[in-house]
Amino acid sequence: MDPLPYLRLVRAPNCLTAVADALAGAALAWSYANDASLTGVAAAALASVCFYGGGCALNDWADREHDRIAHPERPIPSGAVSPAAAYGLGAALLALGLLGAMARGGTAAAVGAAVATAVVLYDLVLKVRPVPGAFALAAARGGNLALGTVMTAGSFPTEETWLFGPGLLALYALGVTLASTREEIRGSPASLAAFVAIPAVAALAVPGLIPRAPIAAALPALTLVALLARPGLRAVREGTPDAVGGFVRAAVLGVPLFDCAIALGAGQWVLGGAILALVPPARLLARRIAT
Repeated sequence: MDPLPYLRLVRAPNCLTAVADALAGAALAWSYANDASLTGVAAAALASVCFYGGGCALNDWADREHDRIAHPERPIPSGAVSPAAAYGLGAALLALGLLGAMARGGTAAAVGAAVATAVVLYDLVLKVRPVPGAFALAAARGGNLALGTVMTAGSFPTEETWLFGPGLLALYALGVTLASTREEIRGSPASLAAFVAIPAVAALAVPGLIPRAPIAAALPALTLVALLARPGLRAVREGTPDAVGGFVRAAVLGVPLFDCAIALGAGQWVLGGAILALVPPARLLARRIAT
């Protein structure tokens, strides 16, 4: 069996960004919770990958008829992966993610169930409604980071400051998703400019809202804004699907930098470095595995 179509199906490069979310959540647990577990960090990373990859597989299964015309090169319409195999893989990964969350206790199970619900709702119900769909994806992305916190700590930290991490990441994802669906929303060039600006605003807010090491957090945040500037300006200037798609791809692959800013802002240098180390392999995989 050729694994490449399955790696494309689950968006393997982007799965590394889900690991970054979990590690950022773990950094918040180390800073704002009374206890933290290395086992919980590993479990959170695996659960996040399962939720992300399973959601992508289920998404392509739901889109299989549309993709026969619009994207015949994708794994299902090309015949490389059968619809049944894609559905089975998606369902299995989501179930594994939920089981992993349940193993870390009731709080983690509740957050995992919320992430899985947001993923399934988007894939099967809300994707045809661009704005509610964007909020569902944003909730799933922010929930992934929250999952990293509760699976590492075993519960919600008592200090409410940690909530800024999931909230800001959800805002970042919301802007990216709204930009990607701007044609369906039928927004104006001004609305596209606003959507493109949202991720930058979210990134720049990290050092101020997660302030244990604001200068350290500012470095990856500013780097991310600089990396998004060119594709973002092109997307606003041209407004074509290709230009907007370029911005969206850059923003998704930029998630580890956003997560690194959160980890460093929380004063967790080791986890910040681990997140930063995910950037090169994610970009290398993105070049080798067209998704």
